[in-house]
Amino acid sequence: MGKYPGDVILFLSILSPSASSTGHDILLNEVLDQRFPSPKDQVAEEVVYVANLAFLYLQINPQSRLTMRQ
Repeated sequence: MGKYPGDVILFLSILSPSASSTGHDILLNEVLDQRFPSPKDQVAEEVVYVANLAFLYLQINPQSRLTMRQ
């Protein structure tokens, strides 16, 4: 995987619609920029929340994606 945000999006979109159902588990540490220290406590919880939310928008099947209203 590359070092730029676009590389992460491409990587995650390749694994869509469901990475775990295809046997590809993604660790958040694998997609976070390693140049920064790992987030701790509440910041870590917020990063996980945002990453999960972002992943919902990367689903290949349009019916599986969140809508802007959701």
